[in-house]
Amino acid sequence: MISRLKYKCSITLISLLEARKDDDIVKRMMKSLNMDILKRNMADIYHLYRDVGGNKYTPDLFLHFNVDPNPEEPHSYELASFIIETGFNIFIVFSNFIEASKDAESESM
Repeated sequence: MISRLKYKCSITLISLLEARKDDDIVKRMMKSLNMDILKRNMADIYHLYRDVGGNKYTPDLFLHFNVDPNPEEPHSYELASFIIETGFNIFIVFSNFIEASKDAESESM
């Protein structure tokens, strides 16, 4: 359920960024979303990619499946879905944030 919610939220964020003419939407998103949370989600997606796909793109990375959780491992997951899609969506949002930050920095100089 959580992975599906992350996937749906990432689609919503991407939709907000589509066809934008300026950085107003990105600036508002940056105020609402914490960059550390995006980074943590990117790291979680990478760990899923590594654990499930074995550092290779496999069809399982595009599906919904169960992963046995390991209580000793901090990055173990019970459920995973849409690993590749969610990862790329979060990357696109994160990239837009960085781009908007650089634009704001260059404007201030």
